[in-house]
Formats: sequence, C-alpha cells, structure tokens
Amino acid sequence: MLTYSNYMVAPSWVESNKAIKNKVEIEGFRNAYLRDGVAMTKWFAWLEEQLRAGTNITEWEAAEMLTQFRKQGEHFMGLAYENISATGANAALPHYSPTKGLSSTIDIHTPYLNDSGGQYKDGTCDTTRTVHFGHPTDEQCEAFTRVLKGHISIDSAIFPQGTTGKQLDVLARHALWKDGLNYLHGTGHGFGSFLSVHEGPHGFGIDVPLEVGHVITNEPGFYKEGSFGVRIESALVVKRVETKGQFGGDIWLGFERFTCVPIQTRMVKMELLTKDERRWLKASFLMPLTLGFTNAHSRSTTENAKTYSLRS
Repeated sequence: MLTYSNYMVAPSWVESNKAIKNKVEIEGFRNAYLRDGVAMTKWFAWLEEQLRAGTNITEWEAAEMLTQFRKQGEHFMGLAYENISATGANAALPHYSPTKGLSSTIDIHTPYLNDSGGQYKDGTCDTTRTVHFGHPTDEQCEAFTRVLKGHISIDSAIFPQGTTGKQLDVLARHALWKDGLNYLHGTGHGFGSFLSVHEGPHGFGIDVPLEVGHVITNEPGFYKEGSFGVRIESALVVKRVETKGQFGGDIWLGFERFTCVPIQTRMVKMELLTKDERRWLKASFLMPLTLGFTNAHSRSTTENAKTYSLRS
C-alpha cells in the first residue's frame, strides 16, 4: 500500500516546459491582447456613453455587448472564461458572474468591475478593469489607488534570476497593508496559448522561480463586502533586463506587459502616487494609443481611450 512515506509527487517536466512560451507564442499574445484591448476600449467608451445618456444596462447586457465587440476581431474563437461583469456589492464577490435572468442594473454611483477575455487562435486573454461612471467616494478612490500602487509595483519589478512568485507577492499587497487592507485571492497565475486561462506551475504566491518566457497575470484587488470591489489585472511576460550594476554576475529579470487597455483615472488619488508611479500611469495610457494607431486596428481607439480614461 502506497503511503506518503514511500512516494512523492514530482513536478511535471511537460508542465514546466509548456509554461515557458516561445517567440511565436509571445508574439501571438502581443497581437491577441492588442486586438482584445481595442475591443474592450471601444466597449468601455460605448458603455459610458449609454449610461451618461440615462440608459439602464444590466451586468449581463453589458457582458453580451462586450462579446459582440470582441467578435469583430480577427481569430476570435469565443470567450476564455465566463465574463465577470459586476456592479456594487456584486463586485465584492471576486468570482461573481451574472446570468440573463439574474443580473443587476449597473449603478453609476459605485465602481463597476469587468474581468473577461477573448479566446483567440494566437492567444488566451485575461483582463480586469474597474471603472466608475459617476462621482466616486473618497473611500472608493483610496481603495482603488492602493490597488493601483500594488499593480504598478509588480509591473515595474526587477529581480534576480531564481526569484519566485511568492517572493514578489508582497509588492502587490504592501500599499494595501499600510492602510490595513488586503485581499484573499492570488495575485496572479500563468495562462495558456489558445489553451486554459489558468496554467501552472508558476504564479504569484507560489514557490516556483519565474523564468524568461513565463506569462503571468498581475491582479491585486480589494473587496468591501456588501458594498464594492476593485481589481486591476494585466497580463505580463517575464523577460531579461539590463541593469546599471551587475552584482556577482547575476541575471536580472523584469516584465513586459501584454495588456493595452487604459486604466481609468477617475478614482486615482494622485497625491498618493509617487513621481515614478505617476510617470508609469502616463506611459501606460500612451501605450494603447500608440498601438491603436500603428497597427491600424481602429483609428477611433484614441478617442475611445480618452473617453473613458480621462473623464472626471
């Protein structure tokens, strides 16, 4: 009889090697996330225009319309997972998903969270943005900004080869911890190339060293039960970076971001951001605008991005 005293579970060679994406897969992700980003940006602009005009739209209706925008993109094969479209207290449930018969009307007085992604032949997408269509409270802005600071900290991290996702996880939570806040889900996971949206063996919170070619999500959040939720999620790929110093000949790693959906600034408390964080936010906004033009996916992408990112 087998017991834990005479066998062990070894890491899968297949899983470990599949997780390291090759150049073709990485380029596919870049194209897929650009395509998905254009769809999301145009949809967010459409959604804001509808809500500002006084149209009542349910979470389910919003999710269905986003799918229609995605269908306009090349290589779209369906959704990577069920759309998490959540307003108000529903957004405080990290894995809530509406149905046609059970769906709340989007409330412009509270944050709206959308976690979704298209499944394309050249990549699997997973993006979360939290936006506000009215006038956010100070509490909502404080929570959003602290989540954003954690998101930026992970995105801009530079670390020596051999560093695990678990060692980096605190970067996403540090700004929240300063205010006695936290979240209970993982900070990020691997994902497949036209495969599963969750793929191991690495992830933030897991004791597996991050390697060049690993793809991983960056998704800190905050959830106030019965009130509202915030999550900001982008997809990253681990890359080698050049540093000014070369301590002991170490190899240094960092991230490239695939996701090009702008982050709405309406809930950002700029006084809580450092100079570097404000610079990052500006650069992240310019990224999709540049890509939208140079790749000719949508000449209107610039105006769509400005519509929902900069209005206050």
